[in-house]
Amino acid sequence: MKHRVHAALLAVLLCFSLLPAPAEATEEIAAHSTRGNGNPYYIMVNRKMSTVTVYTLDENGYYTVPVRAMLCSTGTPQHATPKGNCAIGRKYRWHQMLGGVYAQYLSQFRGSCLFHSVCYARPKSDTLLPGYYDALGSPASHGCVRLQTEDAKWIYENCAEGTYVTIYDSNDPGELGKPEKMVPAPGATNACRWDPTDPEPENPWWESWTTDFSLSAETVVLVPGETASLELTREPAGSTYPTAMFLSDAPSVAVADGAGRIRAVGAGVCTVTVSCGEAEKRCTVVVTELPSAVSEAEAAPEPTAEPWYASDVSYLCERGFVGNGSVFVTAPEAPLTRAETLDLFRTIFRVVNAVEDDGTPLDRTEFIELLYLYSALRVEAPIGGETPVQWAMRLELLYGHDTGELGANEPITRAQAAAILHRYCVVFNQ
Repeated sequence: MKHRVHAALLAVLLCFSLLPAPAEATEEIAAHSTRGNGNPYYIMVNRKMSTVTVYTLDENGYYTVPVRAMLCSTGTPQHATPKGNCAIGRKYRWHQMLGGVYAQYLSQFRGSCLFHSVCYARPKSDTLLPGYYDALGSPASHGCVRLQTEDAKWIYENCAEGTYVTIYDSNDPGELGKPEKMVPAPGATNACRWDPTDPEPENPWWESWTTDFSLSAETVVLVPGETASLELTREPAGSTYPTAMFLSDAPSVAVADGAGRIRAVGAGVCTVTVSCGEAEKRCTVVVTELPSAVSEAEAAPEPTAEPWYASDVSYLCERGFVGNGSVFVTAPEAPLTRAETLDLFRTIFRVVNAVEDDGTPLDRTEFIELLYLYSALRVEAPIGGETPVQWAMRLELLYGHDTGELGANEPITRAQAAAILHRYCVVFNQ
C-alpha cells in the first residue's frame, strides 16, 4: 500500500527539490544558460569586482557573447545590492536620490535599486559631485549600481524593459575584464564639474575624446571554429573613450565580443560593426567551409559538456550497484520502473525484498517513500513524526538538476534517482 503522507506538501517540496543549487553556491553565470527573451542583451553585475558585463545572443539564441564591460559601484556592506535574478523596469532621464542629490539615465531593476550615473548637485550635467566619480570601482552606493554617464546612458537607451539582470559575486571580473575609468580620478581638479564620459556636446572633456579610429583589418577570412582579433587604434593619438562596441550582423556566421575577438561559426559572409564614440568602422568577415584535406580528427567539433547526471550514474557503476551496460547507462532519462528500483535497493541495502515486483512505473513520491522504508531497516531510524520528504530534506538528498515542471506524481527518471542515491550513499558511506 502506498504511503501518501501530506501529499500537498510533497508536491510542493518535490517541485523544488530537484532544481539546481542556487547561484550563490555555484557562482554559475546565468547568461550562458539562458535563451533569448526577445531582448538583445543580458546584464551581469559582479558585486565583488565592481564590474558589469553585458552579453548578447549567439547563433543558437543564448546570451553567451560578451559585448561590453563597465566599471561600477554597487552597494556598501551596510546597503548591499541584492543578489539574484531580476529584470529592467521603469526608466527616468533624471531623478532625485537619497541625500537630495540627482542622477541621470536611470534604469530600475529591483525595487528601489537602479542603474544610473554618478551623482550631481542638481539635475544638470555641469553639477557633478566629483567624489562619486572617483569612488567608481568599489562599493559606494545605497544599493543602486552607479556607472560612468556614458555607460548608464547606453543601458538606458539599449536595454529595454524586461532585459534580464543577474547580480552575483565572483573573483573573476568577467570575460572582458575590469575596465578603468576614462579619467583615473578627476576629483577636486574637475573644475568644470562634468562626468568625463557624458556625451552631451557641451562637455569640456570633449577635447580628450577619440574622434576617429582605424582597424587592424578591413576583411578577415576564417574557417568555422577559428578566431581572430580586431585591434583598434584611436585617433588622435593619446585620446580615449570609455567603450568600443563590436557587433556582428549575422551570429550564425561569426560572433564578436567587446574585446574585438571574432569567432567563426558557419560558412557565409557577415559584417562586424565597430563603434567608438561618434566614429564607426566596419570589417567584413568571410567564413569558408573547411578544406577537404582537413582530417576528420581536425574537423571534429569540440566535445560537448557531460550531461548533469554523468557523475551520479558513474558512481552507481563504480560501486557495482548497476552494470556498465544497464538501462541507467543506456537510457538515463527514461522513467524508472518499480522493478528496477527494487532490484537496485536489493543491491544497495543487501536485503531480500518482500514487496510485490509488478514492473510498473514509479512516481517520485513512491521512490522517496521506498527509500525512506529501506533506510529505516538499514542505517537510521527516522526521527519520530517526520514525513519521508522531511527526512530526505534533512539529509540533503533532494537536490539535483532542473528538468522542467516536476510534479510529485510524475514518473521519476533513472538519472534523478541516481542523483538522489549518489547523495544517500555519500551521507551513509554505503
